[in-house]
Amino acid sequence: MHDYTPITELPGTQLNDEQFARIAQRYLLAAQHAHDQRVLEIACGAGAGLGMLIQNAKLAVGLDYTQNILAVAQSHYGDRLPLVGGDAQRLPFANASFDLLVNFEAIYYLRDQQMFFQEAQRILRPGGMLLLCTSNPHWPHFAPGPLTTDYPCVTKIARWLEECGFVARHYFGAFPVSAARGIKQLIAPVRKCILQSGLISPESPLGALIKRFAYGPLRPLPVELQPAHIVRDGPEMRLTPLSGDIVDSIHRVLYVLAQRAYNSESTGLLALSSMIFAGI
Repeated sequence: MHDYTPITELPGTQLNDEQFARIAQRYLLAAQHAHDQRVLEIACGAGAGLGMLIQNAKLAVGLDYTQNILAVAQSHYGDRLPLVGGDAQRLPFANASFDLLVNFEAIYYLRDQQMFFQEAQRILRPGGMLLLCTSNPHWPHFAPGPLTTDYPCVTKIARWLEECGFVARHYFGAFPVSAARGIKQLIAPVRKCILQSGLISPESPLGALIKRFAYGPLRPLPVELQPAHIVRDGPEMRLTPLSGDIVDSIHRVLYVLAQRAYNSESTGLLALSSMIFAGI
């Protein structure tokens, strides 16, 4: 039974501009689809993005596996929204409970990832949507993080979604390798070697110093994201449509938007192709 506290981005964690941009992109997209919906964030961590979901959703719920991390969210949000302890592979909710499920940068900690998709299908209402974000294991300088099990690629996720009854499956890449310039481009292979060696933890003071040298000034993650924290422009914020049949090695981040079938019928889904988040 793992304790994910040391690797969780808690309030006050020092982040660089790119990390803030990644978080902003996730929750801007989630908030866009949360209007008047019953929303569950699976693996919500300390809940930095839950406030953005509350603003638009009919109901927003946060679920996390680690109780002391969930307690951080509880101490901030109080009775503004329900927070639930639970396992993403055995979700503690009745069938057809939610309209939208979001899961960001967490699937690679699960031992039975296909079970996650089965559970997501079960608790979504017919026509409900799953929004998933994960790191792409096939970009050139990818390095797995601690406590992870497996990083699924687009083709594996596509197969699971089809097997679990999701339709209108859309795949996107973000943060292309080509957008990394200068010192960021030079430091990527060095960072990979450091992480794989296990000699320096990314969460250690020395790890933070390397991060600052590589990516520029750091700033603390707030307990709740506000509009002033959100980065909305830049080439890395563009979503590029991907095929579910081809492994992508160009982007560092993968997004999946899939819809549970209305019974056995296929349905349409809002197209998001090549969306730029400026102005949302």
